Amino acid sequence: MQNKTNILYRIKKENECIGYIFGSLHRHFNPQDHEEKKSALMPYVNECKTFFFEIDQGSFYTQMPLGIERIMQELLESRRDTEKFFFETQSFQLAMLNTRLWFGKNIIQLPWHQYNFIKNHDRLATYFNKIAISFFTIYNHIYNIFTASGHSSAVHTFNKEQQEILISLFNAYKQEEVFELNKEDQALYFIQERNHDYIKIIKNHIASKPFFICIGAGHLAGEHGMIKLLEKEGLELFPLTLKKEALLP
Repeated sequence: MQNKTNILYRIKKENECIGYIFGSLHRHFNPQDHEEKKSALMPYVNECKTFFFEIDQGSFYTQMPLGIERIMQELLESRRDTEKFFFETQSFQLAMLNTRLWFGKNIIQLPWHQYNFIKNHDRLATYFNKIAISFFTIYNHIYNIFTASGHSSAVHTFNKEQQEILISLFNAYKQEEVFELNKEDQALYFIQERNHDYIKIIKNHIASKPFFICIGAGHLAGEHGMIKLLEKEGLELFPLTLKKEALLP
């Protein structure tokens, strides 16, 4: 059975609230959803002094006109009493995301898709990725010519399947739930390794409490998800809801 969690939790230690963790889909909202979630998150954000984000505020997620990262930026932009920490750089994420490429009808993982290598040499990995992308693009064009668009057909089928998965993710997210990623995606995104690194960073910077963690929702569920890892640190997590009716006194 696929593990699932809520998208928002209150974190307590010895019966005292010390923070919150919230999962983002890194996607746009419609204007109404944006304003509703902004209003619902505001009291929790206002409680906190220390903030942890997946990547730096100049990221492509923050630059989206509507979305969780943009909401967080709007809620914090006028405050001068906060401390912010970023788990990763944008260059790391770009290097990580571009190491799975199409090769004819198949998707392959590039050999330098290793967490420690990309973490320590993200610019070099990006350079390798660019060379590989150029080569594979030419190869796939030639493959299409000799296989009656075999590459394009495979890509079309794959994209259709991914669209169905995204729809199910969005539907679950609307219900404030998020499912554990499959093993292939966990390996692609280094979920286990990154989550353990996130915990180390959080432990080093939570002197100023309460804190607020805003990361991709895919990091939350599972045995190596952030919810379980925080519980293993001796913390208690309590699911919260952003639904309007639940916020009324």
